[in-house]
Amino acid sequence: MSRENVEIVRRLYAEPKGRLAFDYYAPDIEWNMTHYSGWADDPIYFGHTGVRTFMRGWITSFDQWEATIERIVGAGDEVVAVINDRAYIKGSSLPITRRFAHRFSFQGSKIVRSLLYSDPADAFEAVGLRE
Repeated sequence: MSRENVEIVRRLYAEPKGRLAFDYYAPDIEWNMTHYSGWADDPIYFGHTGVRTFMRGWITSFDQWEATIERIVGAGDEVVAVINDRAYIKGSSLPITRRFAHRFSFQGSKIVRSLLYSDPADAFEAVGLRE
């Protein structure tokens, strides 16, 4: 199942503004930001409504946001993607860039947990791998 899960994550990041995401998110998905340093809003969001709340806070704070996958690895029912993003905070002409990891836990073909990590090495360690 790992190969299929990796492809789902690739599609999620390729699709503008995540229009396909809710086809792949379980209705009771947990979106967890506790491993992402500096996140000031709620640390955990639940369900599709929670993910929409998170997305409004994350994406709408930028005039422009784009993310690319640097590396993606499947580990059983887990997928870790190292992400490089570039964004312009509303009203700013200077971009900010970040490198972080996005870990997805699957149950069948549905994502049941999404965790963001400031340090990609922590995400790989959490699934028993090394970056």
